[in-house]
Amino acid sequence: MLGQDNWKNMYGVYSNGKWKNINISDCKISGVKGGIYFPSGGGTDEISKLNVKNTEIFDSSVGIAIKGGSVSIEDTIIRANGSAGKKGEEDNILINYNPDFDENGNPRGGGYGASGEALLLECNYADRGIDVTVSGNCDFNSANGYSVRMQFFKGDMAKTLTINGGNFIGYMGGIYENHSKNVCEYEYNGKKTTYGTTDSERFKASFKNNGGIFNPHISIRNK
Repeated sequence: MLGQDNWKNMYGVYSNGKWKNINISDCKISGVKGGIYFPSGGGTDEISKLNVKNTEIFDSSVGIAIKGGSVSIEDTIIRANGSAGKKGEEDNILINYNPDFDENGNPRGGGYGASGEALLLECNYADRGIDVTVSGNCDFNSANGYSVRMQFFKGDMAKTLTINGGNFIGYMGGIYENHSKNVCEYEYNGKKTTYGTTDSERFKASFKNNGGIFNPHISIRNK
């Protein structure tokens, strides 16, 4: 499954909530912006489910980006190569993130602000929960950023990430945990501002590691 470089098919796999149960097994997936984008459905809709097993996601800016639903990832390899921002800047600022805007210039939160993660959970859709489980012999690698990032908590619905095993390597670190300045920069009508905050305590409550190995650093970074 190969996504192309235009707005309709820049992802290897994309679901906007219309398809409630997606099962991916024994596949090779690549997309310019993302291997799999799963924003899911919200509100009182039936929970959307994504199951990924024994699959390889490669040559993608972000491996899997999730904004809602129930997701299971098992025995899967992810190689993400997106940029983590300009060299020398703080690693927790997402550079050049352009969120979807309403008529007043306020960001709606559509899409995702990424910096090369293998697995990204963006939690700013208040109308839907997230429940992600990673298990088996998963191997996630981010050439420029974090292997796993969970950010921008919004609303009261539960957002959970459970790691039951696997190996997680990222140039910036295995998992993003420093939420003290977790904001992203954007520009609207020539005015630069920031978008998004998160809560370190909510992250700590939402993340459970039951056996994953997180490598803090790798020595090779994409030029």
